[in-house]
Amino acid sequence: IGVVMSGATFLSPGVSGRLFRNEQPRPLLSPREAEVLAALGRGESSKQIARDLGLSVRTVDAHRQSIKRRLGIDSLPELIRYAVEHTRQI
Repeated sequence: IGVVMSGATFLSPGVSGRLFRNEQPRPLLSPREAEVLAALGRGESSKQIARDLGLSVRTVDAHRQSIKRRLGIDSLPELIRYAVEHTRQI
């Protein structure tokens, strides 16, 4: 009552817990897209990536397009530069 009378806002522990809980942000890329991005960062071609992941080249190319769209990247050179700078080399 004192909190409200002083002009502040009071939230019950249950309500504040729901509002301010630590939720993990959704990953920007799917696990498969992250694999493709990492492979691009290692300098692999779509054909190599397809062979290594057991996918068709067209599927790898579709993943590349999806990655570019999600990251707001327009060209393949930009995508490769992003992959090199942002993927952990194993």
